[in-house]
Amino acid sequence: MTAPLPDFRSVLVVCTGNVCRSPLAEAVLQARVPGCTIRSAGLAAEPGQPALDLWQDRAARAGLDLSAARARRLTSQMALAADLLLCMEAAQADLIVTRTRALAGRVFLLTHWCGSADIEDPILGSADHHDRIFTQVWQASLTWARAMTEQVRW
Repeated sequence: MTAPLPDFRSVLVVCTGNVCRSPLAEAVLQARVPGCTIRSAGLAAEPGQPALDLWQDRAARAGLDLSAARARRLTSQMALAADLLLCMEAAQADLIVTRTRALAGRVFLLTHWCGSADIEDPILGSADHHDRIFTQVWQASLTWARAMTEQVRW
């Protein structure tokens, strides 16, 4: 038997550098999931780095503002404070749970509702590659937002 999706009050979106994938997912979820605190961080982030210009421009065309986004490095305290952690890659999720066993059951892929494939890091890719990854993050984030607001069952 399935159970209703829990009432998540805080979500942490995780990627590698926190300058493209996770800031976009954070912005999409913030816009679509009222009453929930959404943050993002990176496993290897250089704190204070802005979101990539390419992603800021693409987000602006989609109606979202990433201009204030600044990279944050993931800490255990951040992770433990979140009700739900959404990762871009399975290896990231595995690393988080390995480092902090108490997070088991709270860490999922951003693509959980759409096939659970990794959303690869576009950092060294072409502009077209960035566009494809942007679309994947956008769609997966919208799917989580629907699941969180429409009481989808697990």
